[in-house]
Amino acid sequence: MLVGIGAFVVGLRDRVIAEHEPASAAINPLGNDAVQPFGNFNGIGGPSVVVRAKKVAPSIVSVEGVGTGSGVVVSDDGVVITSADLVGSLSEVQVTFEDGSMAFATNLGADPTTRVAVLDVPDERLDSARLKAPDATTMGKVVVLAGKGGDGQLRTALGTLESRQPAQSLGEVPSSMLQIDTDDPDLAADFQGAAVLDASGSVLGLATWSDDERFYIAPIDVARTVAADLLTVGASVSD
Repeated sequence: MLVGIGAFVVGLRDRVIAEHEPASAAINPLGNDAVQPFGNFNGIGGPSVVVRAKKVAPSIVSVEGVGTGSGVVVSDDGVVITSADLVGSLSEVQVTFEDGSMAFATNLGADPTTRVAVLDVPDERLDSARLKAPDATTMGKVVVLAGKGGDGQLRTALGTLESRQPAQSLGEVPSSMLQIDTDDPDLAADFQGAAVLDASGSVLGLATWSDDERFYIAPIDVARTVAADLLTVGASVSD
């Protein structure tokens, strides 16, 4: 079980952004932008959701380390969560922001079970994402994966968020993880470290890795606890 919630609440209230209520602003039609469906996507509200994803784009960075993928800004003063598979054991990785500027971020470490890694970016002007912990009402709903590749362009794909399926043989995947099924392993590789968004544009989780059949998603409350642990004691414990 992940530990460090008390440290998060007491010691990191200024480092990791708190949850916010979903935004209620009106949105515009998607227009001609392409949307990539996969898995058991059922078409509910696709274009509107992707427009919301574009509003989150400033909070999504490109990450280049041992691999190339995405990260999500969770604190205005430079805390970014990403996939451990992208950063490996490197002490620093390169991040690219929405405006095309780049910086080197310090790799603070990763939780080996959820594969959430935490970066510290030397920039206090970042736009942090709006975060919302998923709950039972979120399961079975269409969500958007929003990520950026090495070219810095926003990529989106639609799928349905599910609880981890106990009947599947998932090795050491913890029960806290969620999943999104996909029948396109090539597409899955494009969304490592991507944000998982609900219809309001709130970040529900982080896509930390995938296999040929599904993405594995660390719920944002789990990812924040990992960040709290690594920022305070340099370690995270999970089951």
